[in-house]
Amino acid sequence: MARVVEQSQARTEAAGDLLLDVRGLKTYFFTSEGIVRAVDGVDLKLKRGTALGLVGESGCGKSVTSLSILRLVPPPGRIVEGQIWLDGEEILSLDDTQMYAIRGRKVAMVFQEPMTSLNPVFTIGDQIEEAILAHQSISKQEARSRAIEMLRKVGIPEPGKRYSNYPHELSGGMRQRVMIAMALSCSPQLLIADEPTTALDVTIQAQILELMRALRERERTSLLLITHDLGVIAEMTDEVAVMYAGKVVEHAEVNDLFRDPLHPYTKGLLLSIPTVATSRSERLRVVDGNVPNLLNLPPGCRFNPRCPSAMEVCREAEPNLKELRGGRQVRCWLY
Repeated sequence: MARVVEQSQARTEAAGDLLLDVRGLKTYFFTSEGIVRAVDGVDLKLKRGTALGLVGESGCGKSVTSLSILRLVPPPGRIVEGQIWLDGEEILSLDDTQMYAIRGRKVAMVFQEPMTSLNPVFTIGDQIEEAILAHQSISKQEARSRAIEMLRKVGIPEPGKRYSNYPHELSGGMRQRVMIAMALSCSPQLLIADEPTTALDVTIQAQILELMRALRERERTSLLLITHDLGVIAEMTDEVAVMYAGKVVEHAEVNDLFRDPLHPYTKGLLLSIPTVATSRSERLRVVDGNVPNLLNLPPGCRFNPRCPSAMEVCREAEPNLKELRGGRQVRCWLY
C-alpha cells in the first residue's frame, strides 16, 4: 500500500514541475577485487525547463549516475537499488524495448569525447538520420531535411555539405556540435551533457556552452550538466548537486551555493578556484588528501579523512542528507 501511495505522489509531482526524480539510486560494479559502490544512494530532482549541475572530483560517480539514468551502465556494473522517475514514469521497471523507445525521444546524452561516440565509417548525416528514424514515423527524405536543419541550428556552416562528411573530416568543436544536433534531433525533454567541453580549447568551449544555453532556452529542454568545472556550473545551471565518493553531499540553488557553501568539501572546491586577485607567487588552495578507494571506504562520513572540521561522530557514523530551510540539502554532522 505504501508503495502505491509513493508511486501516486511521484506521478503527481512529475505531472507538474518535476521532470526527473532519482531516489536512492545505487549502482555497483562487481569486480574480482570486490564491490565498487560507484553510486551509493543518490537522490536528484530536476524541474522542467531548468538546468542542474552535477559536480565533483574525478571518480566521484557523476558519469555513472548519468549512465544509470539512461540504463547504459556497462558490465560488471549493475543498478542494484533505487527508482528513477522520468516524466511520471518509473524507468527502472521498463524492459529493454520500452527503454530503447525512451532514449533519444525523452532523454538524450552528449558524451565527453565525440570522436569515440560517432561511428567513423558513417557520415554524420547518416548517423543523425538513424536517430530520427528510430523515434519518428517519417520518410527518409524528411529525416534528411530534419538532419540538415539540426546541423544548421547548432551553427555548422554549409549544413547541406557537412551532412555528407565523415567524423574525421571535422574539427573537435564541429564534432561536438554534431553530437548536440544528434541528441536534440528528436526534441527530448531531458538533455544530459557529460563534460561536453573537456576536450576543446577555451574559445570553442565558450561557443559550445553558449550554443547549449541558446538551444535550451529556445527548445525548453531540461539540462543535466556533468562537470568538474565550477565556472561552467556558475554560468550554465540553476541548481547544483555536489558529489563525493558516490553520494550527493550538498544540493542548492547555484547562487546560494557560491555565496554560502555549507559542506566542508564544497567550501574546499570553491576555495581552490583561482581568482583575478590571486598573485603568481601565491600558492593555490587545494583539498588535502585523495578521493577514497570505493573498494575500501572509511567508516563514518566518507569525507572525514580530508575534512578540516571532522569531529569524533564523523569517524563513527555516516550523516544523512539533511534538508534545511529554503530547500537546501547537506550531508554533514555540522548541520
